[in-house]
Amino acid sequence: LLKLLDHPDRFVRYAARLVLERTDKAGWKDAVLNADFAATPDRVLTGLLGLTLDAPSCEESQAIIARLATLPAQTMDEGRFLEYMRLVELAVIRNKCEKPDYAALTKPLLPALLQRFPSQDYRVNREMQVLLAYFQEPLAIDPMLEHLTPDLAQEEQIHTVYCLRAIKEGKVRGTGGKDVAVRADAIHVSKVGAKRPSPRGCRVPSEAQ
Repeated sequence: LLKLLDHPDRFVRYAARLVLERTDKAGWKDAVLNADFAATPDRVLTGLLGLTLDAPSCEESQAIIARLATLPAQTMDEGRFLEYMRLVELAVIRNKCEKPDYAALTKPLLPALLQRFPSQDYRVNREMQVLLAYFQEPLAIDPMLEHLTPDLAQEEQIHTVYCLRAIKEGKVRGTGGKDVAVRADAIHVSKVGAKRPSPRGCRVPSEAQ
């Protein structure tokens, strides 16, 4: 079954994961956590997804987070990077620890997100902004504001604004380096020509539970 997690057909990988989730994870958990990402990236990502969905304990949650922290977020191709980010979000949502520790994850992840933003793929941009907002990365404010251009699709403008609203504080260029709160009334969607309906907004992991 573990070999099938590397199958080029995603439907085969999906079926193999479902079977694994119905077996005793003691028989495959360590194999997934210790698998070589460079050699078997799909096995790692699909296996970690199965482990995350299998109602992990606090200890298992932290093991998943620790493994995610070791994956090369800066150099993944965009398809796997998108899958990786969604896995990070799910791991956060399903973390069973009362006081989860994400320091080991955010140390490599946040610089990778800042380096890769923006992407040509709107799906990748959306997930990057969700994670930057959830982890309260103040250095994301300027790139996200610069991303708000008139030629950006209206729904993407709205998503970016709602993610900016979720970042409580940060420094914006042109303010003399002073700390400024990023709030709804400080961001004017009208400057990029967008109307403001009632969107779902930036659904950071804690809001998606």
